[in-house]
Amino acid sequence: MQNIEATGCIKMIAAPDGMEPLWIRKAWVGRILPCFPYIGYVRDGVFQVPSGDETEDVERGVAVPQDQAIAILELMRNPDDPDDLDAAQWWKNLGRPVPGEYFFFNEEYFIIVRGVFDVLALDYEDIIEVNPSRILH
Repeated sequence: MQNIEATGCIKMIAAPDGMEPLWIRKAWVGRILPCFPYIGYVRDGVFQVPSGDETEDVERGVAVPQDQAIAILELMRNPDDPDDLDAAQWWKNLGRPVPGEYFFFNEEYFIIVRGVFDVLALDYEDIIEVNPSRILH
């Protein structure tokens, strides 16, 4: 597996779908988050760059390192929004962030700020393992 760094950036423009409470999902809105530089999809808990031979419709998006995302929630809090003050702590109470784990954000909930490419697979080895129990859609 090739070592890929979170060199891209996205800005969340809407609360993502997911099982988390709405106020937690809304806390992402407006945040600029680091992400891996490719738009991809998750299959069986693995973030993959499209190869062009996918046989099913897949939800496309980016992988964001949990540790960096939660640190941004904590550092960039909105003091006028009481829910925003608790979002990072909510994740921490769940035992997050877990080093090496990622959030997956669907492309309909963000805009690209810089350094994110929508390409077919550059190398079939370019995959990043993601914990499927912590994927946000």
